[in-house]
Amino acid sequence: MKSNFTFSNHASKSGHLLFSLFVCLFILPFSLQAQTSKEYTVAQTADFLSDLAGGKYDVFVLSSSGGEYIFTAAVAPMRSLSIKAKSGLAAKPMLSYNTATAANSKGFLNPALPDLTLQFEGLELNGINKGLTGDKSQPIFLKSEVAATNLKVVVKDCFIHDFMNVEGTNFNGIFRLEGVGTSFDIQGCIVNNSFGRLILFQTATVAPYTQYGDVVLKNNTFSNILNGTESGGVVFFRSAGSGSQLALGKNLTVDHCTFYNY
Repeated sequence: MKSNFTFSNHASKSGHLLFSLFVCLFILPFSLQAQTSKEYTVAQTADFLSDLAGGKYDVFVLSSSGGEYIFTAAVAPMRSLSIKAKSGLAAKPMLSYNTATAANSKGFLNPALPDLTLQFEGLELNGINKGLTGDKSQPIFLKSEVAATNLKVVVKDCFIHDFMNVEGTNFNGIFRLEGVGTSFDIQGCIVNNSFGRLILFQTATVAPYTQYGDVVLKNNTFSNILNGTESGGVVFFRSAGSGSQLALGKNLTVDHCTFYNY
């Protein structure tokens, strides 16, 4: 009787275990929220920009090999997102800019919300503004606002080039980061033929001694970073604002990067 009772008890426990496992497997797919995504060809650039501005998807996949996706105004992301190339393309999809109005204060993306993660992968970022020349022509690829606290920016396998302006002054940087707690991670990228402060932590409009997050520069090449009248050829720059403010950081990691001709 004892052995029968023991067997029965084990069977009961096994039954409960199997039932619990079944319930977990049944509920799990419904409890996890899958990322939403959509592919865009160059012909669908207007839809891409509209959906990007509206925060419609988590992942925006650019599917035209070597295609040029042209921004005509800055977009303010409404949620965390990823913009990436479709796998297997022969050439990187390009993000470029075309506006006849001053481009030097905003640029492509202008996040102003807290706790966002913005990722870019497999893209060509072209800093030439086709609609304007002169001192205010150079767009910033990403310019965060003070309200974008704890912003995380991740850039991987991108070709970034020609973020400069014709007159060679008023350097805006490629990534201008003002949100307290901002962290920045750039890996496997080529940054070429650009002016001045490429990665700029700006503190002119935030409290003194702002503490930023971690910064990682890994397996990148920075080339032809040109000098000028403002801050010279600088890859990574923490601004002191008016002189009474200072951007502090937690950790800066530079690993297997190449710097030449700047």
